[in-house]
Amino acid sequence: MANHVNYHRIALLLDMASPRGPGVIEGVRQFARPSERWMYMINPSRLGRVMRQLRTAGCDGVIVALNTSARAKFVRALGLPAVNVADSQFDEGFVTICEDNLSVGRMAAEHLVATGVEHYAYLPSRSIFRATQLRQTGYAEALRQAGFDYHVYQPRTQPHDSWAVMINDISRWLVELPKPCGLLASDDLRACDAIEAAHRAPVNVPNDVAIVGAGHDTNLTTLTMPPLSSVKLPYQRMGYEAAAALKKLMLGQHVEPTQYLYEPLGVEANLSSDLTAISDEEVAAAIRFIRRHADRPIQVSDLLEAVPISRRSLERRFRAVLGRTPQREIQRVHIEHAQHLLAETDLSVPEVARQSGFKSADRLAAVFRRAVGITPTAYRRKFRRG
Repeated sequence: MANHVNYHRIALLLDMASPRGPGVIEGVRQFARPSERWMYMINPSRLGRVMRQLRTAGCDGVIVALNTSARAKFVRALGLPAVNVADSQFDEGFVTICEDNLSVGRMAAEHLVATGVEHYAYLPSRSIFRATQLRQTGYAEALRQAGFDYHVYQPRTQPHDSWAVMINDISRWLVELPKPCGLLASDDLRACDAIEAAHRAPVNVPNDVAIVGAGHDTNLTTLTMPPLSSVKLPYQRMGYEAAAALKKLMLGQHVEPTQYLYEPLGVEANLSSDLTAISDEEVAAAIRFIRRHADRPIQVSDLLEAVPISRRSLERRFRAVLGRTPQREIQRVHIEHAQHLLAETDLSVPEVARQSGFKSADRLAAVFRRAVGITPTAYRRKFRRG
């Protein structure tokens, strides 16, 4: 007689056209892989058909991105344990696992401030979502703390206007912005609008306007010209934590129906925010050299070979442009690279140290703790499952 194996049937109602869906699913898979017997149904649209499928399949739980009121109403009507993985205005009463959108805005601001640009701007999405508003709030707070104000795009178009009309209006706005300017777009798709509008203006990206998006959708970031810098969101971590919460709910355990926020993984820097926006050519050249060598130990003496000016002059000009010394900039870039390796790879801490320009794991730990406030191992735990 064949053994009968019991499975939990999990519905994943996610948009697979953006990185949120695949990223969350990978996190769910990582949670379930060791011991959970889970089967999945993936269908992000056609809610009527999905409802019939879920009822006939006898689903036990739902992981969903509640990005519309119709989807929220549908999931409530199911009466199943459900976890939401989107920051939206429709998640009241649900356990919600989502990115910290205030931190998205703050990280983008810190990245742009580090380029040395003198002016800043924000391009919101065409629709007013809560995530868009929170990203703008975090961006504004970080800029204010750094002593800067910023400009916000105010459309002169109507909601029914065509994409071409909207792009032309953004072009007009980009031309009017003071330069050089750092710009955060609410998401990667909106950042693509900004880059297209810049080409039509014409406005140079990044020398006139350095652009950063959010979401790190590689289908978009690698296709723009220049390639797009973007804040990476912790979708896999969110999927893992959503699966853990759903398991508790399916077992009848209480999970507080509130938001649980996870910090973004940092800015994946690309050419759209390259530091050539700095008007001091020698300082810009030195910073490009530092970023190209983020994976190896370098000293100020190496910069002086690449940029033939005196050490005193380089120190003075770095302080004037960035407000810090060349050595501090080298250290900042090395720490930023170490953060990426800790969050995104399984490399050991000694290997992370080697690949981010530190002579030893002890040296990395000492510098990392001073800069970030926690040890490299603790930082990894923040962004990795378990």
